[in-house]
Amino acid sequence: MAKKPNRKPIAFLLSIHSPFDLTVGLPERLSPALQGISTNMDVSFTLPRSETECAVEATVAVIGGKWKPILLFHLTSGAKKFSDLQRLLPQASDRMMTRSLRELEADGLIERIALLKPGARLEYSLTKCGQSLIPILNAMSSWGANRV
Repeated sequence: MAKKPNRKPIAFLLSIHSPFDLTVGLPERLSPALQGISTNMDVSFTLPRSETECAVEATVAVIGGKWKPILLFHLTSGAKKFSDLQRLLPQASDRMMTRSLRELEADGLIERIALLKPGARLEYSLTKCGQSLIPILNAMSSWGANRV
């Protein structure tokens, strides 16, 4: 059996910048063999939020729910007033629709425009980020049509 060399582990400096960012740096004092190597060797990387994190999970966290995907799908054809959305989703309560629209707005997927014309109060439309979901929403629509 070969004898293992006697090596001391190098201690690393860990600093957390945000809940999911971690910076690893070498300590100021290095062993003589490592002198001459810069001590400004910070390596930043993003840690997964959980062991099961995946892109689908992140997408569902933003557009998941009973009404959000349906609201987004109806907005793919253009801007809609709140009353138009109410007619398209009669089974959704005003409270749930308002809540879903506010969450979508907070996530940057839709924008709310206050109109000054009489009779029209608010209009909702997709943002650029929301428009990037159109292929996903169309795929969901096609899959649903084939499923039913």
